[in-house]
Amino acid sequence: MGKILSGCPVLEVLHLKDCWGLNCLNISSPSLATLLIEDWELYVREEDVFLEISAPYVLDLSIKDSKGGYEYKLRNVSSIVRAKLYFDSEDIDEHADPSPMDYMKELLESLQSVKELELGPWCVEVLSMLEVKGWQLPPSTRRCLTLNVWVHKRSIAGILGILKSSPNLERLVIKGTHFPHKETESEDLDAAYLQNANLDLVAFHVKTVKISSFTESFCSVEPMAKLVQLLLKGSTVLEKMVISAKELDIDKSARTLISFPRASSKAVIVFD
Repeated sequence: MGKILSGCPVLEVLHLKDCWGLNCLNISSPSLATLLIEDWELYVREEDVFLEISAPYVLDLSIKDSKGGYEYKLRNVSSIVRAKLYFDSEDIDEHADPSPMDYMKELLESLQSVKELELGPWCVEVLSMLEVKGWQLPPSTRRCLTLNVWVHKRSIAGILGILKSSPNLERLVIKGTHFPHKETESEDLDAAYLQNANLDLVAFHVKTVKISSFTESFCSVEPMAKLVQLLLKGSTVLEKMVISAKELDIDKSARTLISFPRASSKAVIVFD
C-alpha cells in the first residue's frame, strides 16, 4: 500500500474493498481528497487489531462494513469535511470489552469538526444506548446530518442524543430502514429506552428536516409522532419539515402532526 500511494502522487480518490493484512493506513499525499473503505477484514485471531487511519488531507471519508466490523481508529483527520459511517450489523454486545459504545464514542469524537455527517442504523442504535446511560457527545460544528435508523422506538433516543451535540445543525435527514428483528421481540426494550432516555431537547438551529422511508407500523403509531413533536418543540428557526411516507394515512395523521406546538413561527410541515 505504501508503494501504491508513493507511486501515485496525484491520486485523488482511493477505494479499498475487501482488504486484509493492513493495520495502518497512512495517507500523506495532499492530492488524495476522497477515501472509501469497504469491508476491511479483521484477519488476526485472538488479538485486538484495528485499522488505524491517518489522513491529514482527506476531505471526504466513508467507512462501510457489511460484515459487522467496527475496528477502526481515526488519527489526524482534522481536514475531513464529509464523513459516513455505516456498519451493517444486527447484534450489539454492550458487554464486550471494549464495548461498541467505546468505539462509537472515539469515532464520533474524532469527527467532531466535520460539516456533513451520515450514520448508519447500527451507529444510531449505539447512540441510543449511550443516551440511556447518560453519556453525552461533545459539541460539534456539523451543519448537515443524515441518520439511517432502524424502524423502532429505540431509535428516538439516539436521534435526540446526537442532536443535542449539534447546536449548529441546519439540515437534518432521517431515513427509516427495516428493523432486522421481529417487532414483538423488542417491545419491552423500546418501552425501557423511551422511559429511561432523556427526551428533553435543548434548542438548536436546524432549518430543514426531512423524514422518509418509514413503514406503516412506524408512521401510524407513536414513534414518528413523538419524534416530530420533539423536533418542532426544539427547532427555534425551523422553516420546513418534509415527511415522505407513502404508507402514511395523510388525512388522519396530518391533523395530529400539524397540531403540535412549534418553537418557530415560520415552521411548515409538508407531506410528500
